[in-house]
Amino acid sequence: MCGLFGFSGPSSFRAASLLQALAIADEVRGRHSTGLALAARGEGSKRLSPRLVKKALSGKEFVRAGWSQILFQAKYPLAIGHNRYATAGEVNDRNAHPFLIQRPHGAALAAHNGLVGGKEAIAERFGVKNVPVDSEVYFRAIGRKAGKSEEDLLEAIEEVTTFIAPRADFACLWLEPAWRSLYFWRSPDRPLAVFDARKLGLGRFFCSTVEIFSDAWGSVRGCLPSIKKVETFEARPYSVYRVKDDGAWEVERIRDLAIPERNAAKASSSCQKTFSWKDSHADLSASGEEEGIRVFLCVACGAQVSEDEAVFADSETGQPSSTGQAHHEDCLPEASAACGGAS
Repeated sequence: MCGLFGFSGPSSFRAASLLQALAIADEVRGRHSTGLALAARGEGSKRLSPRLVKKALSGKEFVRAGWSQILFQAKYPLAIGHNRYATAGEVNDRNAHPFLIQRPHGAALAAHNGLVGGKEAIAERFGVKNVPVDSEVYFRAIGRKAGKSEEDLLEAIEEVTTFIAPRADFACLWLEPAWRSLYFWRSPDRPLAVFDARKLGLGRFFCSTVEIFSDAWGSVRGCLPSIKKVETFEARPYSVYRVKDDGAWEVERIRDLAIPERNAAKASSSCQKTFSWKDSHADLSASGEEEGIRVFLCVACGAQVSEDEAVFADSETGQPSSTGQAHHEDCLPEASAACGGAS
C-alpha cells in the first residue's frame, strides 16, 4: 500500500502548503520514502520542465529536512507526490517514486500505488530493463511503447496495463511536462479521489482517499476556507483521465481501458462516485486487506484463492505464467485441458 497525491492549478503559497501537508498526511499509506515531481516554469519561460526530489524518508522527515521547500521555491501548474510502502526493491532514494521516464519529446514523471508483480515477464515482453521496482518496470514499458502523440500514449497505457492486469492492482499518476498534462487511472482495488477547489482559487487536487485529504486540509486550516466548499469524486476504474494546464483545469475522462474478464463485474459495480463532506472520513480503500495480502478469483471455479495458494497460468495455453490468471492448484489441470495445454 502506497499513497498518491497531486495538484493542477495556479501556483500559490496556499496550494504549496496543502501539498506539503499532503506529503505528511499521506504517510499513513507508506513511510519508507517520499517524493515530489513538478512540471515547473523556468524564469521568463512558458515551457514546463520536470523537477524531481525523492528521498528514503517518511513524509514528516522529508518535510522536516527541508526537501518540500521546492513547493515554495518553484512555479508550477502541475505536480504529483508519492509516499512509498516498499514491496519490491530496496528502500533507498533511487527506488522511491515518482520515476523519471524518458520520452521522445522529454521526460515524463510517474507514480504508482499497488502491486504489479511479474516484472521479469514485463521487461521481456516490452524490451525494457528489469530494474528492482516493479512499478518502474511497468512505467518503462509504457514509455517504451508510447510514441510522440497522446493517442500513442493512451494505446501504450492500454496495452501494458492489459498485460499486467490479471495479477496487478494499481492507481497511477503520469505527468507530461512538455504536454502540460497530467493523466491518471486506477483498478477497482486501489482508491484515487479528485478534489475541485477551483471556486476557492486553489485549483484541483488528487489524493488516495478523502480521509487523507481532509486530514491534510485540517492541518493548514488557518490559511484555508471551509473544506465543505470543495467538491470531490472517486475516479472510475479502468478509465484514463486527463487534466491540462489551460487555465480551466477540467478533469476529462478520455479513454476507457479494456477490462480483463475476471475484473469486469467488480469494475462495473465501481463506477465514478461523488461524496459529501458530511462523510469526510469515509474510507475509500477498496479492499480493506492487510498490506501485501491479496485475494483472487479462480477463473476455473469462481471461488476465492489467496495469492500464496494461487497458481497462475496463461489464459491461452494453460501453462504456468507469472502474468497469467489465478487458479486453485486443483483447478489447474481442468483449465489446461480446456486450453489444450499440458497440466
